[in-house]
Amino acid sequence: MGRDDTGHNRLDERLIERCEDVPAEPGPGAYVVIDTMHFSNTVIELLARSAMHVHVPDERGEEFDYQASRPEMLIGGGRTASYEPEDGYDFFNSPSYVQNIDVEGRPVSMTSTNGGRTVTTLRERGGDDVDVYIGAPLNARAVGTHLRGRDRPVRLVSAGYKGDVAVEDHVGAALVSRYLDGIPPAETTIELF
Repeated sequence: MGRDDTGHNRLDERLIERCEDVPAEPGPGAYVVIDTMHFSNTVIELLARSAMHVHVPDERGEEFDYQASRPEMLIGGGRTASYEPEDGYDFFNSPSYVQNIDVEGRPVSMTSTNGGRTVTTLRERGGDDVDVYIGAPLNARAVGTHLRGRDRPVRLVSAGYKGDVAVEDHVGAALVSRYLDGIPPAETTIELF
């Protein structure tokens, strides 16, 4: 799914602008969920800190059931007004907050209002025909390069914010798309973004 014959970025044909625009029956392929402000970067940070995996439950609150079957698991949920995890949670959806918890070799479960909801929407509607990836400007090169040249279509899903388009998610989608097309952005473009 690289660049077309003209060498142009194919962002327009692969972008889904927000979770609410995910088709009722998404076609088979790879879907990159981009929720730049929190969810995507929190997942990336957890994995960079050597979490065993990051499980995204179908609904908020199911993290507790998942943790009951795996007591070593850390779970993420909402935060208090003083930026601490809500009762029962080990962390909240913040890449900077999870830098201070030990997740190495441990499974993690978390969701979010935007990115986590987009992941579950894709899983529910697409089933086994859909492979879900997490993307953001932080890992755009790695995700785009990994998915380049696959024989399945790649769609970029900006999670949005409470049903609205989120510009920062589109920035992440634009960067992933550039790497998918083998047209890496110039350093000045990256700095501008």
